[in-house]
Formats: sequence, C-alpha cells, structure tokens
Amino acid sequence: MDVEVVMGKKIVIIAEAMRKISIKDRFWGGCGKCDQNKHCYDCKGKECNTVDEFKKAFYCYIRDSNDGDIKLGNACGSKNCFIYVDAKVEQGCGDSPKEVKDIQYAVCDKPLCNTKELFDKTLFCLVKDSQKEKYKKGIKQCDKECFVSRDANGLLWKGCGSCKGKDIKDCYACKTDYCNEEKYVYKQCLDGIYDYSNQGINPKTCKNKYEDYCYSEIIENNKVKKGCSKCTNTTCVTCNNGHRCNDKLDFRTFCMTKNGNKKCKEDWCYIAPLDEKEKGPKHRLNLTLKNPEDNYDVSI
Repeated sequence: MDVEVVMGKKIVIIAEAMRKISIKDRFWGGCGKCDQNKHCYDCKGKECNTVDEFKKAFYCYIRDSNDGDIKLGNACGSKNCFIYVDAKVEQGCGDSPKEVKDIQYAVCDKPLCNTKELFDKTLFCLVKDSQKEKYKKGIKQCDKECFVSRDANGLLWKGCGSCKGKDIKDCYACKTDYCNEEKYVYKQCLDGIYDYSNQGINPKTCKNKYEDYCYSEIIENNKVKKGCSKCTNTTCVTCNNGHRCNDKLDFRTFCMTKNGNKKCKEDWCYIAPLDEKEKGPKHRLNLTLKNPEDNYDVSI
C-alpha cells in the first residue's frame, strides 16, 4: 500500500488494529500527529514513517483507571512503562503514574512489559531512610531484596537492597512483600553502671535478640547497673518492649514496705515505729536490697 510522504512536515503512520505487527498487516501513513486512540508512531524527517521505524519504536500498554479497556498506545518518548493497581489498573508510558499516589506501582524497560503479571510478581519493601520519620510502605517496586538493618549507633534503616558484607545480627534481607520488619534484627540494651539515668552521649551497649530482655538493677549508692538478659534480683526491672528499652527508669530506688519491696521516686528509704502513738524521730536509711535473701521483717 502506498504511503504518503510530505517533506518538512510531521509524518504519521497508524496500524489498523491492536495486534503484533507483521509485513502482512495494513498501515496508513500521512501528515499530522498521532491519534491518541490508535496504536501509532509519529516522527519528523524525510520518509521517516516506515514500517521498520514503526516496529522499532518503544510501546507500552495503555489503560486509564477510569476505562476498563487495555490497548496499545502511541510510541513512548521514554524507555519505561508503568503499571499500578488499586481498585482498577492503570498502565502507560514513563517511570511513574501521572499522579503519584500512595499506591504501589511497577516500572519496566522493555516494550509492552507493563502487564498485570509483572505487577503480581513485583516485590515491595518497607522504607525508612530518615530518622525523623517512621517507616512507611514503599510504593515503587524493588528488583532485588528488602532489607532492615541497625547501625552501630542503634539507628534503624529499611529499604530495597541486600545485607552483603554486614553482620547477620545487624541486617536481615528477605524476598516477600513488606517482610523487612524490625523484629528480625538484634536490638541494643544499655550496658554498664551509671548514675541513675545519666548514660552520657554514647553509652556502652550490648546486643540481644529483639524479643529477649534488657535489665536495670539498682545497686549500692543508688547507681544503676544495666545489661542484656533477665535479672532475678529483687532490685531489678526487666523489659523486652523494643530497642534500648532499659534506657530510662521511672523510679529512683527500691524500699522495703510491709507489703514487700516498692519502687520509689525518692532517693531515700525510711524506717519508723509501727505504733503511730509512739513519739520519736523516724530513722532515715539509705537502704538498697541486692538479693532476695536480704529480705527481713523490721520491728522497733
């Protein structure tokens, strides 16, 4: 079939239908810009609108989320296609939807690659690339693995990538959607002896599995001993509710009472006669129980 060519003007060639192009297919050519509703290639230059150029052009599947019909679109200006799936599917040219929403989308770089099958096989990860924000669900696909890691300062990072060259305690990689959760890397517990809650800028730490315990123990002179594991002494408190959960205490010491040991926000414990009618000074003691066997009844 003859193809019209007009020099110096934009030329267009249009395939008759959505199907694989072969030499037996029918084509129309002429002046002007592509019809957006047709599978079409346009160009500038002398005799540029040939069948070979049409075949070599980069195409994507096109579907508007408001339209249920999938079709072959015009030749793309970029070498990428995208697809995103919400209640409906949107497909087109480029490396993102026209309006990037908080919805997963996949990008590919081969002709007619933006299929629903591609999207279904795409991996998505949790993302945390700033300490100022909480993690969020990534909306762009990951082509490798998801990872979660904790650095030497205890900061947590999440994203797309591997754990190559990193300690398995500090980094975890996986290949299922949003699998890179904090619980898969070791947490830190504060470790050492401190003056109450003053740990300094860079306190010493130890590593522990995320579900295991950290402890804080009140010792002599109301100092605090901290570390990894459980502690069974009567002046110990343990926690397993997250990274560095033993960094702060909401009390200052333990004191004996008639009902057992009590957490106190004051630095001192006292002992006084049980008979309130008796006159006499209360005796203020700096008592700290270190072991369960130190418990005893006091009477005056």
